[in-house]
Amino acid sequence: MKRILIGILLIAGVLHSQSLFEILGGQKVGTTSMVLLKMGMGARAIGLGNSYVSIAEGPEGLWWNPAGSAFEAHRSMGMSHINWVTDIMIDHVGVILPVKKLYGAVGLQMASLRTPYMERTDEYHPFGTGEYFTYGVTLIGVSMSRLISDRFSAGVGVKLMNEVLDDVKSYGVAVDFATLYKVGYKDIKIGVALSNLGPDVRPNCESCEAFSLPIVYKLGVSGNPWKPLKLVFQIDKPSDNVELFKIAGEYTPIKFVTLRWGYQLNARGPSDGGLNGLSAGATVRYKTFSLDYGYRNWGYFGEIHTVGINLSY
Repeated sequence: MKRILIGILLIAGVLHSQSLFEILGGQKVGTTSMVLLKMGMGARAIGLGNSYVSIAEGPEGLWWNPAGSAFEAHRSMGMSHINWVTDIMIDHVGVILPVKKLYGAVGLQMASLRTPYMERTDEYHPFGTGEYFTYGVTLIGVSMSRLISDRFSAGVGVKLMNEVLDDVKSYGVAVDFATLYKVGYKDIKIGVALSNLGPDVRPNCESCEAFSLPIVYKLGVSGNPWKPLKLVFQIDKPSDNVELFKIAGEYTPIKFVTLRWGYQLNARGPSDGGLNGLSAGATVRYKTFSLDYGYRNWGYFGEIHTVGINLSY
């Protein structure tokens, strides 16, 4: 009974401290570059509210925790497409190649973000000059993971990035370090990742300043208290924003269908709506093929829809 009361008090403390975190961390918003690095990838991860560092399964797991690929027994490939807010399009492709001699795996991934064309404005033409520009980021990454024991793995990933805003270009490199530990009870896994370590990025213009990358420290725990139900909890500490607290769950009523939900406690859009911050999704499987869908409500910003496919062979 005491443990239950302590857990309730801790959750209540997190909820009531949300405004304090927003005050302390919100002052750093907009101080980093390569915005693609802050996006979530994969329909399953989106449906879980981006609580994926302790799951790290499949090709989309390369984005969250490269150490997870060491436990993959077969080659796999996956891709996802996100209709982000304001018509922004985000795509991700990942491939996992197990290497038995190394007791691990090699992972390859590509991601891109692109906006629709936007009309230029200035102080003399507030409604547009008739000229248009666009913004985009392209990323190519390679990672390697290795089993330290039958329950513990470590991984490292390197990402090369190119950011383009009209005729201004930036190039950057980032490194991820991660671990994944299987407790051996109720499928409990603990994932830790330190993502996007790298030098500051400076655009190719004389008057432009250099900006740091959005470094993120992630800690997550997942497990199956009952066989068809998986529960997930994750904390993110980004270098340019507030701490993010996430809870999520998956339920598999039948073998080939999985339903999921997620909620980000203090990463919601500017709305008091009841669904703001909520994520949901589903997976349908047939043999080694799966079709995923993810949904997220972002308040006044709109709704985010993600679709993905995965194939193991």
